[in-house]
Amino acid sequence: MKVYRTRIGFHDWIVAANSQKAALQAWDLHNNDLFTSGAARVVNTPADVELAMKTPGIPVIAPGQDKIRIPDAAAKPVKKQATPEERKQAAKPDRSKLDAAEKDLAKFAKQTSARRASLEDRRISLHAEIEDFETETARERRRLEQRVEKERKALATN
Repeated sequence: MKVYRTRIGFHDWIVAANSQKAALQAWDLHNNDLFTSGAARVVNTPADVELAMKTPGIPVIAPGQDKIRIPDAAAKPVKKQATPEERKQAAKPDRSKLDAAEKDLAKFAKQTSARRASLEDRRISLHAEIEDFETETARERRRLEQRVEKERKALATN
């Protein structure tokens, strides 16, 4: 019987088992790559062997693993410092969509201004045409009303 060790979650787990397959089953894992990648291995430290042999086939937390270990600062990846040119490029957002939208807005304003001017010219023209029409109809109405009066008087005298 051998003692196997692997990390699962925050803890290192050990188990005494007859084979790698039995160790994987005890850990409730089905990935044999743990052994080929070196993530799981045989251990011979006296504390691990003594603890695992007390409960063969049952995984236990390895000695000294009862607290969560926080990686030290040296293990953290170092962020690459940006060059001044990269900072300058990062500071300037892409304005292409804004520029296109502003261009479309200016084009729309120009089109609506031209259309409004055209409509205003038509309104002035129609207003003048209406005034001419009203003057002409008023004159014709007066002429016809005078004719009606003349015919009434002529009919009344007969």
